[in-house]
Amino acid sequence: MSPSSSDMMKINSQNKSFSATVHRELLCYYSPYYTAALKGGFAVAQTNTITVDLSDEETADLVSWLYSGQIISSYYSQLFDVYVFADEKKMLALRRSLMSKIVLCCDARNEDSEANEINYFGLDDMLPYIYRLPPSCGLFRYLADFYVHHWILMPCDVRFDKEDPDKRIPREFYWYVIKALAADRNRMITPKASNLLCRCCQHSSCNYHEHVNGDEWGQTCEEVYENTPTDINVPGESYYD
Repeated sequence: MSPSSSDMMKINSQNKSFSATVHRELLCYYSPYYTAALKGGFAVAQTNTITVDLSDEETADLVSWLYSGQIISSYYSQLFDVYVFADEKKMLALRRSLMSKIVLCCDARNEDSEANEINYFGLDDMLPYIYRLPPSCGLFRYLADFYVHHWILMPCDVRFDKEDPDKRIPREFYWYVIKALAADRNRMITPKASNLLCRCCQHSSCNYHEHVNGDEWGQTCEEVYENTPTDINVPGESYYD
């Protein structure tokens, strides 16, 4: 039996040059935000079309993930943009998939893979996302780690206070940076030259999956990372806390 029109939703990209039809229930399953919007008393519940604040490529990535669980893009800007969308729409599973892809692509050990597309990005690339993300989310913490371990100061770079004259960077970002420096001082080395790896290049992207506790981690990611090196901290053993 083919689905009825009320079972389906049309998703448009921001400029509406890309669109796709998805199951309404699937969107609601992954997003409490859309559950409330599409099944509640909001005006959007009366329509079968929504427009998302994403580019054509990013919208295609969203649709692909809904049905396959796979992230297509390897460009940091697209991955980060979809992450912001996932955070706004409370899509935890999508955020976790994105962090797994981001950690893989930005792994400093990768030299000739898709990682080259996004390895590395600069402070000016990070700031728009630092401004928009809550400090508790995985990408915010990842950016703090990346800044600590991989930032290379160039002559053209400016200090934070010059780049951010309006003081919009959350104080938590500075706190995470200080904590990371204090905890991992003995590991601030080039990963390619040693077996020791910084937190953002460790095997486990669970560092940024926002697991509630070990039990929840075991139910969602334990099998995926069953071969994780023993020196990787169990989720919850964080120097952010």
